Amino acid sequence: MMSTSTFVVGVDVSKKTLDAHLLPEGRGLHFTNNPAGRQALLQAVSSKKLQCVAMEATGGYERALAVEL
Repeated sequence: MMSTSTFVVGVDVSKKTLDAHLLPEGRGLHFTNNPAGRQALLQAVSSKKLQCVAMEATGGYERALAVEL
């Protein structure tokens, strides 16, 4: 069972957008897939104790976020 102090983030990656879902909060987040959007996503989850970040392989559009994570 996951503690409420640990979080999992799932990110749906596309060429133009990053749609993230934060568990266990159940909060959805939407960002552009560019340097500013990736930084905004990182800032939104930086205060959380992340257990895992999962994202799909999407023709390379996920690589920049993977590196920045």
